[in-house]
Amino acid sequence: MIIKRGLSFLCITLFIFIACAPKQSLFLSEEVNKNSSTSSFSVIPFNQNWTPDATLKTMYSQEIDMFFQALPPSFSTNTPNKVNILKPELELNQSDFKEETLSRDNLKLNINFPSDTLLKASDDRYVYFLEGYKFQLIKKAGDRVSFAYQQSESKLALQFETEYYLYDKSKAEIIAWGKVSDESEVFGRPGFIDYLNVLTKVSKQMIEESPFLIN
Repeated sequence: MIIKRGLSFLCITLFIFIACAPKQSLFLSEEVNKNSSTSSFSVIPFNQNWTPDATLKTMYSQEIDMFFQALPPSFSTNTPNKVNILKPELELNQSDFKEETLSRDNLKLNINFPSDTLLKASDDRYVYFLEGYKFQLIKKAGDRVSFAYQQSESKLALQFETEYYLYDKSKAEIIAWGKVSDESEVFGRPGFIDYLNVLTKVSKQMIEESPFLIN
């Protein structure tokens, strides 16, 4: 009976670990020296009015403000490199982008590559573009286990997912790209700290597979 209970507890623990693991599919060019560059870089999230795929759901002004407030410290926490978060107020539409497909092994990503107008918005050599992103509040079933009983309880988490690609202006090519997702438990209505926590987790995944130094 003790062995059976021990196995049950192990299975529950393993299930919770798998369920909470961040989802990521990342690619970094083999020609890039990983985590060695001290260069500054920019991050440009697509404006949701530029393309139909810019965001996976409509973001309202309050959420957009929270997003752009949390982005700078979320990246700066993970790298000593200078990070510039840009919010271009450019009047662009789908015709200003070229649809491309990035493919490597089992990883495939359809992106909208920008025209020179958007590329020139940043003076940095390296530019991250974020598209197909969204925040969502999800309910998670958690298990609280004791020696006497097992009880189920619901938890709330703020989830963020995005597709991204990193463009190197000097080489005129995309050197890193992928899709990342993570979540952070929240207690009540999400605030700035909740947005910061989940964005810090996601940006960490991106920086770890990049040319940039990591903290």
